[in-house]
Amino acid sequence: MTFTVSGPAGSSRRLWITNTGEETINGWELGWEFTAGEKVGNGWSGVWSQDGAAVTVDSMPWNGTLRPGQSVTIGFVGQSSVNATDVTEFTLNGEACTAS
Repeated sequence: MTFTVSGPAGSSRRLWITNTGEETINGWELGWEFTAGEKVGNGWSGVWSQDGAAVTVDSMPWNGTLRPGQSVTIGFVGQSSVNATDVTEFTLNGEACTAS
């Protein structure tokens, strides 16, 4: 997954989390850090929090189980319109995950 949070404030971003492993994930937490002061506004399909540059999204009761090959879509509305770099480094449950 890769996304850019530049552009007009109020524009939305969608992310897909896919279990590419061989074991079922029971509850997930996605994390990343912004680089240029970006802000997350309203988010959906997860419990969103931001502390400075660090953003975390926790699964909801209805989308926390991901069997191998399954995906979930989450998203948010950006609150800032800064020129940002692409976000390409993520963690899933504290482990680095592949972004594509």
